Amino acid sequence: MDPDSTGVEVHVAEGDLAVSEVLYWQCGWIDEYLNAADAGDATRMESAEAQLSTFPTLNAITTYAPEFAEMHQDIVVPILDGDLDSGRRWLDKSCQNYTNR
Repeated sequence: MDPDSTGVEVHVAEGDLAVSEVLYWQCGWIDEYLNAADAGDATRMESAEAQLSTFPTLNAITTYAPEFAEMHQDIVVPILDGDLDSGRRWLDKSCQNYTNR
C-alpha cells in the first residue's frame, strides 16, 4: 500500500472517463464558438463549428453515450443557428468547470 494513499478505492465504469473528456472537449469548443462570435471572427467560428459537428460521431459518444448525440441537436444546433444566448446559458449552467466564462 502506498504510504500516501487514503486506502480508498475508486471504481469507474467503463467509458465514464472517455465520456467526461468528450464533454469537456464539447464545452471548450462551444466556448470557443461563442468567444469567436463575440469577437466577430468568422474564421474561428467556422473552425469551432467544424469541430462541434463531429461530436455525435466521436467514439466515446457512439460507444458509451449515444443519448448525448441526440442532445447535441438540442444544445449545439441552435447555437450554430444563431441563438448565442441559449448557448451562453447552457455553457454557464453546464460547463463552469471547463471554461473561462
